[in-house]
Amino acid sequence: MGHYEEQASAYRAILEDMETSKELGHVVPANIEEYARKRLSDYEELPKAMEEIMTRVMCDGKDIPEWKPTERGVWPENNGVADFGVLVDPLRDAVSAAYKLTRRGVKDIPYDGFDAPGHGLPIAEQLMADNLNYELHDQGRDAMRVILACAVQVGIEQGRRIAIKRLTFEADSARRLAEGLQRIVESEY
Repeated sequence: MGHYEEQASAYRAILEDMETSKELGHVVPANIEEYARKRLSDYEELPKAMEEIMTRVMCDGKDIPEWKPTERGVWPENNGVADFGVLVDPLRDAVSAAYKLTRRGVKDIPYDGFDAPGHGLPIAEQLMADNLNYELHDQGRDAMRVILACAVQVGIEQGRRIAIKRLTFEADSARRLAEGLQRIVESEY
């Protein structure tokens, strides 16, 4: 049971005790009962509000979309995620159209930039000769596509970090708002 559920449960018990006291003929001050009902309502509603904020931040207020392959150049509806190849292939084609590139005889392609954890091999390993040979001969992906895929992976990681920072900010803002409201309610009673 989480903090909010524990607090809601405690206020429900307090209200039940107040009802029992009233049934036994005891006087329960109206402002105390009103305060307990308000706190119960706050603790019942806050988790819903937090979930709403998280949905709004992560999905722009829409339901979490199902993944499905996308057409080239067409973003999925409801902020869905585009197929990775659909992201990388147009970039490779654009670079190929703008430049005449030939693969140098370099075996390992040096890389000392950011990594993209959770996206397969570390980027430096993806650019090693053995992996590039595997990509070309077994997967049909040339070095340009592998490099652009790495660039997209780094962009995805940066976007993930931005989304987490934004979500954390929203959650912290909601928590501070709830704490401020709690102090206001407590100061009134």
